[in-house]
Amino acid sequence: MRLRHVASGVLLAASLLACAREARRPPAAPEHDVTRPVRFVPADVDLVLRLDVRRFREVVGAAPELALERLWEGFGPGSEQPADTRKALTRLFESCESLWLGCRLSAMGCRDFTLVLRGQWQSSLRDFGFTDSRNKRDLGGGWLSYDFSSAPRSSIARVYWKPPELAVLVSSAELDAAERAIEQSADSARLEPSEDGLLSLVARSRGLARLMRERSPKGADWLEKSEQVELHFDPTAGGTLATFTVLFDDEALAKRSTDAFRLLVTAVAGFDPRFNVNQVTAQQLGSSVILRVVVPTQERAP
Repeated sequence: MRLRHVASGVLLAASLLACAREARRPPAAPEHDVTRPVRFVPADVDLVLRLDVRRFREVVGAAPELALERLWEGFGPGSEQPADTRKALTRLFESCESLWLGCRLSAMGCRDFTLVLRGQWQSSLRDFGFTDSRNKRDLGGGWLSYDFSSAPRSSIARVYWKPPELAVLVSSAELDAAERAIEQSADSARLEPSEDGLLSLVARSRGLARLMRERSPKGADWLEKSEQVELHFDPTAGGTLATFTVLFDDEALAKRSTDAFRLLVTAVAGFDPRFNVNQVTAQQLGSSVILRVVVPTQERAP
């Protein structure tokens, strides 16, 4: 009987030791495939925006990096970034081909964010001006991680660097979520905007409602009855095609909203001559409403 207890104890100790070794095993390196960078945006965000920066340069023209910097300031308050970090961001934008911005929304706007940049960077991260980095980690698979000194909530706290094609910038509040998405490849139920067109966006309706409630309580109430909102912009020869899709909880509400969209566009056309009601279509597909608007290209003066 005593031998039986001893044997059981040995087996238990061996099992615990095996579990301890398994727990100490380092995690696998982040995914090497970067053909779908949106996978590195955490699943806890309310909004994900994708911008084709290469086409954006063609549409905007000269000095597109300044426009990108203004875009950055609009979603993640740039005033809270140290001056050298803002300059480094502009330099990254200069070689950026496309970007994905994921953020959590509140009445204050976009305070918690993950910004994924895809481009061609042959230099090291420090060569771009990120001089305050510390705690450099080699994650394997070509991935490096750099942390930064404590900063306001909306400032960059970490950069994941996978030269030459990928950089992921993370705010302090999103660090845990970013680790799950990037280092552990654990997120699956994420927002994924369309991969075509100049710009696309997908957002959870309740997050947008929080953002607009103070300015438009009725609009926020209406949004909360839906589940998801998508936007898509694609310049064409005849103008920019804007597609606005709202997924509702039921078909009856979708039907009522389809009629409301038509009335809204008619009202907007009365204030903005660029909008032509004949270039607007509102279509109901089940519980979704799809609104398409063609905005004519504004002719430049000779």
